Amino acid sequence: MELNREHFRAIIFHNFRRGLSRQECFDELNSLYSDKAPSYSTVKNWYNEFNRGRCSIQDESRAGRPKSVVVPEKINAVRELIKQDRHVTYREIEASLDISMTSINKILHEHLSVKKICSRWIPHNLTNAQKKARVDWCKEMLEKYIQGTSKAVYNIYTGDESWIYAYEPETKQQSTVWVFQDEAKPTKVVRGRSTSKQMIACFFGINGHVATVALEQRRTVNSEWYTTICLPEKMVKLHVKIGDQSLFWFETLTSVNIGELLKSLMEIHNGKLKIRRLCYEIEEMSKYGVSFPPNMQGLTQEQISDLKLKDDWVENNLTQSDYVINQDPMGKRNGFAPLEKYARVLTKTTAEAKARISQKMIEAGVCLTLDTIQETLEILQGAISICYPMDLPSYEIIKLELENKEDLSGTQASKEVLEMGKTELWWACKKLDESKLLCDYVGKNEKSKVIVKLQKKGHGAPVKEPSLTEQQKKDLLLAEHRRREEFKRLEIDDDDSHLDSQWADNN
Repeated sequence: MELNREHFRAIIFHNFRRGLSRQECFDELNSLYSDKAPSYSTVKNWYNEFNRGRCSIQDESRAGRPKSVVVPEKINAVRELIKQDRHVTYREIEASLDISMTSINKILHEHLSVKKICSRWIPHNLTNAQKKARVDWCKEMLEKYIQGTSKAVYNIYTGDESWIYAYEPETKQQSTVWVFQDEAKPTKVVRGRSTSKQMIACFFGINGHVATVALEQRRTVNSEWYTTICLPEKMVKLHVKIGDQSLFWFETLTSVNIGELLKSLMEIHNGKLKIRRLCYEIEEMSKYGVSFPPNMQGLTQEQISDLKLKDDWVENNLTQSDYVINQDPMGKRNGFAPLEKYARVLTKTTAEAKARISQKMIEAGVCLTLDTIQETLEILQGAISICYPMDLPSYEIIKLELENKEDLSGTQASKEVLEMGKTELWWACKKLDESKLLCDYVGKNEKSKVIVKLQKKGHGAPVKEPSLTEQQKKDLLLAEHRRREEFKRLEIDDDDSHLDSQWADNN
C-alpha cells in the first residue's frame, strides 16, 4: 500500500496524542519509511497545528485563481485593453482582469504576438517632395566631397537650434506602446511647448562637438549671424608648436580656461608620443615576437642555454603552429615572430595609426582631438588582441604602454614627454596665465588661427615666430628675381649706343 500525505498526517497525529516529542516522532517515521518519510519541518508544522487545536488532517479550502486563466475570453479581453490604450502596463492589465503577471506575459507574447517599442521622434512630418529634396542634396554633397574622403570635409561645420525646457520631458520609456506584428513602428512629432525655455545652438565638425551657444532672446538668427558673429567669437584654431617644430592643430573655444587648455594640449602631445612608441614596438614585435623576460634580454642563445633560463610565457601560450623563428639581432625579443597573416594585421594597423598623426595632417590643417588619440590607441590594442588573444606577458613594453605603466626614465623619450606643472603655454612672446581665459589674450573676434607654443618651465621664452614663413620668403625672393630680370630686359630695350657707331649716319 502506498502512503499519501494524509496517511502520514494521521501517524503524526497519533504520535502527538501518544505524547511523543517532535524529534521522537520524526525518528520513528524515518526508521520505518526512510526516504519516503516527511521532513522534520513538516512534522514540526503539524505538531504546531495540533497544539493550536486543529483536529482535521485534510487540506483546508483556499481562495485563489484557477490553475490556468489563459483562455480565449481572457486573451480577447487583453487584446481590447491594448487597442483602447497602447500605453497600458502589466499592472493595469492585472488589476483590470485579475490575472497574474506570468499569464499576462504568456497572452501578450505567445498568443497575441505583440511587443512594446518606443515611438521614434521626428522633427517634422515631411512630404514626399521634401524627403526627395533632402536625399538629392545629400547625394550632391557626397559627390562634391568624394564620398567624404576629401580633406575639405574638415572645414565643414553643421549645427541646429534646440529648446531646453525648465521641466523633465516624457522619457522614451514613458512613450512606449504595444504594437501587433502587422503594424508599422510608431513615430512621434516633437512639439513645441510654451513653458519656461532657453534656445541653444550646437555645432559639430567631423571630429565631434565644437561649440554650444546660448541664443539671446528676440535676436534675429540667420546664416550670416552664425558665420560672421557667433562662431568667430566662440571658436579659435590653434597651431601648436614646440620651438620651430609643428605638433598639431587644435580647435577650441575662446572662452576656454588656459589651465584646462594646457592640460588638453599636453595630453594630445603625450598621446602622439605614446602612439609613435607603440607603433615602433608593434612593428618590432611583428618581426621578432614578444619581449624576452627582463633577465634574458641582451643575452645570446648560447648564454641563455648556459644559464638554463626559460621563457615561461612561450611554453605556456605558444605552439609550433603559432609562430615562425626570426631571431632578434638586438636580443630584446624572443624570436618567435607571429605568422605572416598576423604580422600583416600589425603592420597595416600601425601604418594607419601613424597616418592619423602624420605631418601631412598638420600641412592639411586637420585638427587633432583627444578622442582621435584614444580611438587610435584602441585600434592598436584591438590589432594586438587579434594576434595575441592569450594576452601579452606582464613585462612586455607594449602591454605596459597600453596600461600607462611604462617606465621611460633614462631614455630619450622621457625628455619629450611634458608634465603638468612643469610646462607653460606661450603666445606672441607672452606666457599665458593658467587662471585666465584664452579670450583675455587673443580676443573674441580678432583671429581665427593663432600659433601657441608649449615650453618646459625654466627654459625661458620660446623662439619668436618669424614675421614671414619659409614659403612667403621664397615667394618674395622669386618676385624680386623677376623684377630684376624685367629691369635688365628694359635696359637692353633702351640701349641706343648703336647710334655712335662708325657706320651710323650722324647727319
